[in-house]
Amino acid sequence: MLAWPGITGAIVGARRPGQLDDLPAADGLRIPEADLRQIAATIEEFGVGPVRPPIG
Repeated sequence: MLAWPGITGAIVGARRPGQLDDLPAADGLRIPEADLRQIAATIEEFGVGPVRPPIG
């Protein structure tokens, strides 16, 4: 979410203690370019938000 212009923060939280186990691994997550293109195409198709973040 933070890659989209105008987004300055993302609230991340767990509802159950078991969900906390996955948070440290998510810190280094990088979404591949092909996946970003698919997300952008879906957003554009349904017209539900900004089309895509800058890639870089």
